[in-house]
Amino acid sequence: MRLNSLKLFGFKSFPARTKLSFTQGVIGIVGPNGCGKSNIVDAIRWVLGEQSPSMLRAKKMDDILYHGDNNRQADLAEVRLTVENTGSFAPPEYENTPEIEIMRRIYRSGDTEYRINGRSCRLKDIHYLFMDTGVGTRTYSIFDQGQVSAFIDMVPGDRRLLIEEVAGISRFRVKRSEAERRMTQTKHNLERLDDLLNEVGRQGKSLSRQAKKTGRYLKLRKEQEQLDQALLAHIWFSELERKIDLEREKERLSADLSSEQAGLSKNISDRERFELEALEEEEALAEIRKGLADTEDSLQELREEATRLEKSFIKEDNRLQSAEKTLLKLEEKATLIEHSREGLQKNIQILKEKKSSYLNEISDRGKCIEESKAARDQVKESLETVKVQLVDAAAEHARLDSKRNGLKDQENRLRHRLDQRGHELQGISGHIKTLQSDLKRHMDKAEEIRTELDSLSCDEKDIERIVSNLRRRLSATMGKRYKADSELTACRTRLNALKTIDASGEGFSLATNRLLKSDVPTLGVLADFLEIEPGWEHVVEIALGQGIQALVVSDVEAFDKALSFLKNNPAGRASLIIPDKDRYKVGEEADDTLLKFVTVRPPVDRVVAHMLINWKVAPDLKTALSAINTGGNKTFFHITMEGEILTPWGELVFGDIDKATSGILARKAEISGLTVHEHRLHKFYMQIRSNEDEIGNELSESEAELKEINKKQALIFEDLAHHKQKADSLLMEIETQKERSQRIDLEIEDAKREILDIEVSLEGLEEAVEVAVSARIKAEGQIKGREDALKQQEQLLSRRRKALEEYRIKMARVQTQLQEREYELKRLASRNDQIDRDREKMFLEKQNLAVQLERRAKSLKDVRLKIEAKQNKILLEKRRREEIENQYNKTRQTVAGLQGRINKWRTSIRAVEERIHQNELAFSEVEQGIVYLKKTANDRYRADLEKFCNKWRISPLDSDKAKERIVDIARKIDSLGSVNLAAVEEYRELQDRCSYLNSQKEDLIRSIEDLERAIARIKRTCRTRFKETLDSVNESLSRVFPLLFEGGSARLNLTSNEDVLDSGIDYLIQLPGKKIQYLNLLSGGEKALAAMALILAIYFIKPGPFCLLDEVDAALDEANTARFNQFIKKISEHSQVVMVTHNHKVMEIADVLYGVTMEDKGISRLVSVDMVESPGI
Repeated sequence: MRLNSLKLFGFKSFPARTKLSFTQGVIGIVGPNGCGKSNIVDAIRWVLGEQSPSMLRAKKMDDILYHGDNNRQADLAEVRLTVENTGSFAPPEYENTPEIEIMRRIYRSGDTEYRINGRSCRLKDIHYLFMDTGVGTRTYSIFDQGQVSAFIDMVPGDRRLLIEEVAGISRFRVKRSEAERRMTQTKHNLERLDDLLNEVGRQGKSLSRQAKKTGRYLKLRKEQEQLDQALLAHIWFSELERKIDLEREKERLSADLSSEQAGLSKNISDRERFELEALEEEEALAEIRKGLADTEDSLQELREEATRLEKSFIKEDNRLQSAEKTLLKLEEKATLIEHSREGLQKNIQILKEKKSSYLNEISDRGKCIEESKAARDQVKESLETVKVQLVDAAAEHARLDSKRNGLKDQENRLRHRLDQRGHELQGISGHIKTLQSDLKRHMDKAEEIRTELDSLSCDEKDIERIVSNLRRRLSATMGKRYKADSELTACRTRLNALKTIDASGEGFSLATNRLLKSDVPTLGVLADFLEIEPGWEHVVEIALGQGIQALVVSDVEAFDKALSFLKNNPAGRASLIIPDKDRYKVGEEADDTLLKFVTVRPPVDRVVAHMLINWKVAPDLKTALSAINTGGNKTFFHITMEGEILTPWGELVFGDIDKATSGILARKAEISGLTVHEHRLHKFYMQIRSNEDEIGNELSESEAELKEINKKQALIFEDLAHHKQKADSLLMEIETQKERSQRIDLEIEDAKREILDIEVSLEGLEEAVEVAVSARIKAEGQIKGREDALKQQEQLLSRRRKALEEYRIKMARVQTQLQEREYELKRLASRNDQIDRDREKMFLEKQNLAVQLERRAKSLKDVRLKIEAKQNKILLEKRRREEIENQYNKTRQTVAGLQGRINKWRTSIRAVEERIHQNELAFSEVEQGIVYLKKTANDRYRADLEKFCNKWRISPLDSDKAKERIVDIARKIDSLGSVNLAAVEEYRELQDRCSYLNSQKEDLIRSIEDLERAIARIKRTCRTRFKETLDSVNESLSRVFPLLFEGGSARLNLTSNEDVLDSGIDYLIQLPGKKIQYLNLLSGGEKALAAMALILAIYFIKPGPFCLLDEVDAALDEANTARFNQFIKKISEHSQVVMVTHNHKVMEIADVLYGVTMEDKGISRLVSVDMVESPGI
């Protein structure tokens, strides 16, 4: 596997798409500081899955996106790394792929995507792809200057991970972690399964009780169903009999109906025949009426045409008469014009004489008039000035009046707008009230929901408190149960041990043990018949001595068998007791003896009494000695609580009480006490277990109730959220409407304010108008004065002019008369010619009117003849219409008579039909009843009643008693309470589930065992490989380190020998001529060489596919650089080496050089040179 190419787009200083092609050997990347060389290494590190921004020399991950000056930036960064798929490092799915392309892309939003060969993948898939190859974000294949000191200062645990990568056990570590996680999860599942099994066990008891209850219910239900089926069959047969009776009655009524319908049909046919005749008569009448209407319409049209013709005739006749009159007038005018021409010629001569005399008089009068004109012009000038003032006043008045009218129009528009906004405001107010009503409804509903929610919360808290108390009680009860179980187990263990010891015959003699195990019939040993007060067992055993293990036989025959057995089987001595049948009664003599502390069961009570009656109990030896010395009974043995004995003959026996007895009585007393204690503990344990089950059931019920409340709360929360959303929406709508209302209010206020301003302006305008009117009136008054003065001047001038004018008029009149006479003379000539033309024209018009009038008279005559013909036709049609109407009335009377008979027939038929309808209703009821019975049988029993009625029928059947029994059964069923019908099936399913869970438990246990074996196998493999790899690295390091440092040694040691997989690794260095205790005391060059020594040692035993070195040679001097170059060449034989360097010596060993430049600020560009093909460079 080797690098083929690297493509960058939008990554750091590479905004444009940039491609680097990698060859085999050493590849150098050179360039000035800050040009983006290390960004190439960062890109490879990032595409391999680096998640730490600091490892990419960034503060946050989106800092790797290109961001230049002038707001130039990339919206995404993308890096594609293509590697050759050689070797066996790739997973099976990529085996047949010659190349593998890894792509990583990040968007400015922070989203990241990964792809392998174009397919979307996870970061985990990329890590797994390169796992155990030495290639990765934190492995030894990628190494930069900043990591030199970090590599040396690496903690032992991280150094161990490095060796694991070299050993190729990283995948095993991942698998082990996955297996451990799965095992933890499996154990957790096993615990949950145990809880489920316990829960299933508790449920099984409850379901068992429910199943028994269900059996009783099903038995009662079966009897109820049988009685119900019998009742259904009984009703079924009753309804069938009723159906047959109704069918017979229906046949009889159908016959009666047929006869009635025959009579009705005959009358209906007669009525239809007459109705047909009446219909034909109606059609004839309609046709006659239609023809009559058409004729009357034609007559009306003819009358209207005659009227029109008469009007035209009269009009043309008037025009003819007018033309005749006009001709007469024209002839008269021509005569008058001829006479006038003669008079005018005479008058013209007289007027010429008068004109000459008037010219002289006019010249004299003209001078006087000039004087009067001068005076008049002065007055007129003054008048013009005043008129100008009047015009200005009038113009101002007109302007103010126009402005006033404009303001009034504006005021009217504002008031109209104010009314519109008022109506709109009322509508909004109504809408707001509606919205507020809806809001109140939703808020009330929300409040109700909150109240319900609070109630549920209170219930929830109460139930949670109950659940908490129950859990606390359950925990306490379980603690008590565990404690009682522990005590009971300890008690049973002790009791079983004691019983085992007692059954083994410990403490008994060999002869006694053999007799007990033989077939000799015995009642037991003497100790079995004794019950001793606590604390006195050892004292009584001392008193009885060997007699405590004496065998009790029932008769002499058994005694003989015992003797024979011991003789035949010698085993030492034994004691035998043949009990007396008489009972022994303890008297006062036993008060101070051991008999006081011993209860003996028959039949050995007399024997034991004789054995213990002489044993007195003394509080101490001093009291016993005192009793003997004072002359007491010398036949009694005295014994103290500590087992000290004073014999009747004065012998004193004392010492260790435990060694003086065999412990038989103490053991039997302990067994007896433990038996009672065990019974009491078992009873107490079962009581605790019962309490625990009750508390567990209560807890389950409370938790179920709590879940139900939580479910209700969830539904209520959804409903509350819905109402809140509605309320918020309504609030927003109300706010919107209120804002609109406020805007309208503002508009209304503005309009009112404008109206008020207009009213104020109008008041000012009214005053200005009054001032303008006053000015105009004043100007008019001044004009009047000036006009009066002007009038006087004008009158004077007028009089003078008048005099002049009189002469001029006379002159003009004469002149005019002269001209008029001359003109009139010419006009009369012209008029005479016109009259001649008019006379000729009127004559032609008269002739035309006469012809047209004759034509109109002829048309009018024709129309009048047509009118007369139409009137005659209308009279004939009216007579025919009357005849048909009389015949039609007779036919309708006949039809009415037939209709009466038909109604009688129909009444009779309806009566029969009503009876048939009643029959059909009853029949339908019966059929519905039958259908209902069938449906009921089908719904209840999924059976066809018609098929099962004979099977269900019980004869005889008392339906009332059957119903009473069904009610009684229902009452018994109700008394059972709620019945779980699925209890039997649920109980069976629960048993199946229990079996399934047990099988699952076994599977989980087997899975845990398999996982434990797998983890152990992985650990063994990892330990073996780790040790082998560590030894190989140390061996390689022992060869590489002296070459780099010209001496010295280095070694990797485990920090702990307990477990190799958990132990860290120390890097121990010994430089030539120095004693280094701490690695951080090394110089920069020494650290770089030490780090390189370890990396080179690793590469020599497990070379990676490629090696990326970013300025790791910066701290090396010339000599060390030469040695460094030698090792790089050696590594390049097996691995692809990519180096970022400033060192010319290092550049010399490169096969290909990539130069990184930054021609534009912030943008890196690549230039490549093949050093093999261009050796002269």
